Amino acid sequence: MRTHRTPSSAALLLLSLALLIPAGHASEGPSDTKGPVLLPADVLALPVEQAILTSPPHVPPAITRKHAARVVVHLEVREEVMRLADGVEYTFWTYGGTVPGSFIRIREGDVVEFHLDNHPSSKLPHNIDLHAVTGPGGGATSTFTAPGHSSQFTFKALNAGLYVYHCATAPVPMHIGNGMYGLILVEPKEGLPKVDREYYVMQGEFYTTGRYGEEGLQSFDMAKAIDERPPYIVFNGSVGSLVGDKAITANVGEHVRIYFGVGGPNVTSSFHVIGEIFDKLWPEGGTKYIQRQRPDHAGALRRRHGRRVQG
Repeated sequence: MRTHRTPSSAALLLLSLALLIPAGHASEGPSDTKGPVLLPADVLALPVEQAILTSPPHVPPAITRKHAARVVVHLEVREEVMRLADGVEYTFWTYGGTVPGSFIRIREGDVVEFHLDNHPSSKLPHNIDLHAVTGPGGGATSTFTAPGHSSQFTFKALNAGLYVYHCATAPVPMHIGNGMYGLILVEPKEGLPKVDREYYVMQGEFYTTGRYGEEGLQSFDMAKAIDERPPYIVFNGSVGSLVGDKAITANVGEHVRIYFGVGGPNVTSSFHVIGEIFDKLWPEGGTKYIQRQRPDHAGALRRRHGRRVQG
């Protein structure tokens, strides 16, 4: 089975962050923070902000400040029985109670104080690997957290871009395959171009013991996962998550940015929108975009593959 860091499944930016606290200064343990965490004076002098987290398909507001801050993130792991399809339930392992997990938005240069809480009702320990972090497992080493416990670590956002995050507790593909993935955006210091609407979409697959559409509570099937035979490949955690009353909307003439990611753990995506063409495309969620040229004739239906797009 391919892991989440393969090009086909991770697919999101090469952003670098660094653990801020050098060895000997961090006092957090693998399951609970013991005593105060020692931070440098320049970090303690930064203004403190509480991160705004949103559930898919929504995105936190754009960051308008022009200075770095110490951003506090609280993210809770919950194992929840929720709808996978009509008549089909599944025990999802979630960040923030949704699949994908809560969208995290910070600014280049911010220092992030990250708290991971594992709800007491959880059956298993979990952690988090943010691909926006340079350090032991992207934070996974510092956040291995038993049910009913909390962990904490601190890092600095060094480079702008869009990154995936996921659980890195063994067996990693099983944790990811149960829904433990999401996106973290590090806005560039100069900010992103203003748009009218922003949306958050991730693809993932689920390996259920029952066949597609078989009703009832389904569980994870390791054999199907090893063979890469998912009965479900979905956007935002369930069948029909972006249609009908749940459809993302825009008015004629508005500019819309979509933050798109692939949770995996195995299947890649050729994401496209039918009936429109993206003006700008950031391949792999990078900070340099490709400018799309619209043709002279109007009304043609096109499709383009993309990751983070502004259209």
